[in-house]
Amino acid sequence: HPRQKEERSMMFAAIEEIEDAGDRAFLLSLYQEYHLLMFATARKYLSSQADCEDVVQSSLEQLIKHVDTLRELPHYAVISYITATVRNTAFNLLDDEAKLSSRFVPLEESQEGEPPPGPITADEMMLLLHRRELISRVMEALSPGDRMLLEGKYILGYSDRELARQLNCRETAIRMRLSRARHRAMNLILTLEGSEI
Repeated sequence: HPRQKEERSMMFAAIEEIEDAGDRAFLLSLYQEYHLLMFATARKYLSSQADCEDVVQSSLEQLIKHVDTLRELPHYAVISYITATVRNTAFNLLDDEAKLSSRFVPLEESQEGEPPPGPITADEMMLLLHRRELISRVMEALSPGDRMLLEGKYILGYSDRELARQLNCRETAIRMRLSRARHRAMNLILTLEGSEI
């Protein structure tokens, strides 16, 4: 596909602009290893291939800014970091699209004298934005292991076996570790919500 080739060349061009040769090689290797994960994550939130490509490109630009952090992270935390970056970038795109669509009324509907029902009400939008911000804060506050477990299970859809391999533990231990991670996440949610009252 010509667009995919163009997007890929733009992504590589962004990496090629990095001055430090070591950072350039590191980011190129990172993209080659995780680009499928980045696209799979984007597709969980976006139906358009063009939007997925835009989100992956924007996410890569964000990762380039944090190359020093990425170098210091263990393997499982890199996966979590990349996934969270793509997820947040996709959420930002969806927010922008929702705000844009709420500003326009199709001509045929506006002529009927009645505004069309929007895809989402202002109250619903505020609730979604609040929830997204809250979940983002919770994920940042969790340990890398808990974050990897929860994102792997509920966002990436990993099996217990895949999670066990990522975390280097027995498959039979995953259910208990997930339960504890969920409990810690819920406590953080309650704490954060309580602090906003």
